[in-house]
Amino acid sequence: MKLQLALDLVDIPQAIELIKEVEGSIDIVELGTPVINQEGLKAVREVKAAFPHLEVLADVKIMDAAAYEVGNAAAAGADIVTILAQAEDSSIKGAVEEAKKLGKKILVDMIAVKDIETRAAELDVLGADYICVHTGYDLQAEGKDSFADLRTIKSVVKNAKTAIAGGIKLETLPEVIEAQPDLIIVGSGITSKDDKQSEAAKIKRNASGFMNEISAELAHTVGQVDEAAASRLVTAMARADKIFVAGGGRSGFMAKAFVMRMVHMGLTAYVVGETVTPSLQEKDLFIVGSGSGETGSLLAMTEKAKTIGATVAAVTTNPASSIGKLAGIHLTIPAQAKADGVSGKSIQPMGSLFEQSLLVVYDALVLAYMEQYHITADAMFGTHANLE
Repeated sequence: MKLQLALDLVDIPQAIELIKEVEGSIDIVELGTPVINQEGLKAVREVKAAFPHLEVLADVKIMDAAAYEVGNAAAAGADIVTILAQAEDSSIKGAVEEAKKLGKKILVDMIAVKDIETRAAELDVLGADYICVHTGYDLQAEGKDSFADLRTIKSVVKNAKTAIAGGIKLETLPEVIEAQPDLIIVGSGITSKDDKQSEAAKIKRNASGFMNEISAELAHTVGQVDEAAASRLVTAMARADKIFVAGGGRSGFMAKAFVMRMVHMGLTAYVVGETVTPSLQEKDLFIVGSGSGETGSLLAMTEKAKTIGATVAAVTTNPASSIGKLAGIHLTIPAQAKADGVSGKSIQPMGSLFEQSLLVVYDALVLAYMEQYHITADAMFGTHANLE
């Protein structure tokens, strides 16, 4: 399930500050009708510019001139545009066709629809990407909920995804999850809380499960690693006589996995601290994986490698750290380090996100090296251990 943050009673600067608090836990940010009425599509444009990795929904609630309105919203940066279910079929069709042409999506808002079942089936045929059960503010005040309507829609649609909005919060989430929509839309259930980041994380975690959330934050983190820096490190690997990799604790396990793959590729590589590790020389490469960049033992090794004249590469969250300052090559992983585990943005404890990202980055370096120097998996298997 995706999580959409609905923003209504804010201006553009307030919206941007609020999104910054919760961006790690949401998939889509909705600029609600009140925001667009006040700020225009400028709000969509500025939010998309500030958060290009998030999908932006423009809640323009189209009723007429649908293709034109979709085009305007898309030009401003909207990834998803809303149209009211009570619009004419020709308008729905026009919105869908224009969105598909532009690579965008249409969410049809079912607010105030009386015959939910019939209209949902029609909208599915018309090609809606999302059909959204929406309990408006006025009906929420009367105690109306959307779960029965959502189940009705799910029973008739074959292609469209389903969404639910209206009064959703952490306390009502079990009912939402039981109904299994594809998209959960939450507004004041997050924005009214003092700790918005924590509330959004809890809702996302409960909706998606730990596996999905870990996968999402891992993909988000690794996706920000600089490809150019990675390419420089691959070149350094090819030029080095020998490669030494160091890491403490769990990062050390990732170092061992990396060295194993480099040996499979035919490189001369060692894990620092193993009994068979030889001496480091000037033409060698020293790679150190350290989240904080301040681990004492690793810092001492890095200082010695620098003194010897070897090429030093740091894979860290903090290139300005003591280890980072000594390195000639920096590969920055934007994850929390172990010491930041209490207040960091990851749902995982301590340095888990960095350590997972470290393994993925090391494996990506292997793939890049294989491609650049034409090494096949079959050839690597020939150097795999056979005393097992």
